[in-house]
Amino acid sequence: MNYAAFGAILKKEFKIAPTRTIYNVSINKFDELVTYIQDRIDKTKLAKIKGKGHKNYSTFEEYETDFG
Repeated sequence: MNYAAFGAILKKEFKIAPTRTIYNVSINKFDELVTYIQDRIDKTKLAKIKGKGHKNYSTFEEYETDFG
């Protein structure tokens, strides 16, 4: 994964204007955005090395419980 290009890839995938940011994604597309990002994380080299038993990210509810 090229982290420098990731924002540009997200903008292209979700048809965000060049002068806008990822924060301008419609709330209706939020679940789709989350799924897309999680899928990209799961396909990284590190995620593949760690295996399926390793947790790559937390759900929003888990985040709220831990840091809320």
